[in-house]
Parts: sequence; C-alpha cells; structure tokens
Amino acid sequence: MTWGVGRLSLAERGILTMQNKTPLILIVDDDPDMCCNMSDILDDWGYEVESAPEGMTALRMMRRRPYDLVLLDLRMPGPNGLTLSRHMIRMRPETVTMLITAYPSEVGPTEARAAGLRHVIAKPVHIPRLLDQIQEALAQSSMLRQQRSAPANQLCVESGV
Repeated sequence: MTWGVGRLSLAERGILTMQNKTPLILIVDDDPDMCCNMSDILDDWGYEVESAPEGMTALRMMRRRPYDLVLLDLRMPGPNGLTLSRHMIRMRPETVTMLITAYPSEVGPTEARAAGLRHVIAKPVHIPRLLDQIQEALAQSSMLRQQRSAPANQLCVESGV
C-alpha cells in the first residue's frame, strides 16, 4: 500500500540518521491494534519500529535504546503521554516526541510545548501527513544528535551579522 506518498527509500528521502542507520521509532499506546497498524505502516516505509503498551514499559525501553522518535498516546494506564514526553526528553534530549490522540482538544499549545512535543496529531491519523511529520521530526532528531556530539569547545560563527 502506498498511502498516497511516493515510494522512495529512506536514503532517497534523506531520513537516515547521521550514522547512516535506519531511524528507530517507539510507539507507546495501550491499544494493541493501533500499535500493530502503526508498526506495520512504518515498517513498510523502512523504519525500525518497537512498541510499548504503557508508559513504564516505554521508559524502561528508553533507558536501553536511544530512540530517534517516540509516538505517544495521550490517555493510557500509568503516566499519560504528556508526562512521558517530559520524562523521555529529560532522559534523552535528542529524542523527538509526538502525541497521537483521539482527544487533541485536551492538549493546548502551551502544555504541548512545555511537555516538549513536536506535534499533536488527532486520531484518526491521516497517514501521508503523519509520514511527512515523522520525516520532519527525524530531521530534527538527527540535528539534535549532531549538536550533542560536537566538541564542547567548537565555536559556531555565522556571517552577515
């Protein structure tokens, strides 16, 4: 299934990480069908995908592996998506988080920014748009990783001031 988006490899779309590895995405949702469907779609697009049924499992997974992107549900047992995003970003600042929820009106822009979310996406998900947002988020994650790996004494100078 093409989902209305051109079928290019990850390299052709410019979304391999800076280490030329396949981006690693974590899906956190208590709905097993949502996890399975999203995993299948993202796997078809060449991403490496893992899933967790709730927040505490996701945090344990996050301690073991550096995910490039985490897709979070808002409402689920244990910590909700906003709380998880805050914890995950403290744990791994280069990881980008996005919220996918059936209740987008429950999350205001200020609250989303405070939780470190890149996007709040309403269910049902429009797949082509989600794939664009994922590509954008992965570019941000790669940039954050690159900045964190730069030597501390490296000076960045911009011209045209």
